[in-house]
Amino acid sequence: MTAVGGGLAFLNQGDASAATRAPGDWATVELKVHPGTVRGEQGVDARVGLMRGFVTLGGMFLHIDVVNSARLLDAQRHPEKYPTYR
Repeated sequence: MTAVGGGLAFLNQGDASAATRAPGDWATVELKVHPGTVRGEQGVDARVGLMRGFVTLGGMFLHIDVVNSARLLDAQRHPEKYPTYR
């Protein structure tokens, strides 16, 4: 799923297909983000804001992978080269 408006937009959508439900509320989210979104001071601020927003919304575990588009496309074509992407 791709969220327009960033990670918090995704979290606010409350998409159950992307979050693992835990007793009481959904608590686990795995995100894949482009390297350009987390680069430099602005990227640090964006990650901190995302994490704080996630916790504020009741999340408990946020897993963020930084992966570029070319690598994701290559993983789709050659999954055997990327066993941890499954």
